[in-house]
Amino acid sequence: MKTAIIFILSAALLAVAAFTRPDRRTLLLQLADRAEGSWHAGDVDAAVHTVAALEFRNRLLWTDAVRDGRVVYTGVFGHWFARGDDNGKQLPSTADLRKLLGR
Repeated sequence: MKTAIIFILSAALLAVAAFTRPDRRTLLLQLADRAEGSWHAGDVDAAVHTVAALEFRNRLLWTDAVRDGRVVYTGVFGHWFARGDDNGKQLPSTADLRKLLGR
């Protein structure tokens, strides 16, 4: 009985992920909505240019937005998540960490 309930709940979760997978329009709206207050023409134009430069790869449960072969956004459960290095900061390598720790 417990296995059947787990199976049913897992199937329901997979169905929800598949049916709520976001699309190009929701990414455009999310990018335009970053600005505080009301939208301006410049905000919408910037969002349109960003979305036009992306290639969308639809998976069964999620969608990847790719620019230059790199995944920039991942959409799942009706929301887009930024991926990668947004602020230009790089993580230090293990060699740099060894130098900092003196080992």
